[in-house]
Amino acid sequence: MKTRKTVDMFELHVNYGQGYEHEISEYTRTEIKQRLAEYRENCPQYHAKSKKVRVKKADLEAEEVTAILKAQHDERQKRWVNKQLK
Repeated sequence: MKTRKTVDMFELHVNYGQGYEHEISEYTRTEIKQRLAEYRENCPQYHAKSKKVRVKKADLEAEEVTAILKAQHDERQKRWVNKQLK
């Protein structure tokens, strides 16, 4: 099995009138969707969007890579359980 050299992260970008600016990064799609909903609720006058990015593992610390992979694994597991219950 091939080992990936990158991890997926999700960024929130907000347009305050001078182009999109990076605001925050999250490890999972669920977390970024929550942040996006919060930004849209609190600042409806500004357009916000999420973006999936790939970050090289070499650029991150080992503990951070472990935390990202654990969070993403937990999210996949929750989705699988919810799918089985339907």
